[in-house]
Amino acid sequence: MWKVLMAMKTRARVTLEPELEQVVALYTAGQRVELAWKFERWARQLRVSAFILRRAREPMKHAVLKALPPRRLALN
Repeated sequence: MWKVLMAMKTRARVTLEPELEQVVALYTAGQRVELAWKFERWARQLRVSAFILRRAREPMKHAVLKALPPRRLALN
């Protein structure tokens, strides 16, 4: 029984990417949750900013105005 408990303690319960593990090695569970929320906010902001930058890079399309039928034109 003792060997099983020791094996469980030495084996990591959660495996993270090495770069992420370096960042959060000393963080508590609560701090990791706060960091996760922050990363999700940042990811959303990055996606939105990338969308805006891509749109700004595309050439502007000119608006095409349709001709109104005479009946509607008379209403104006």
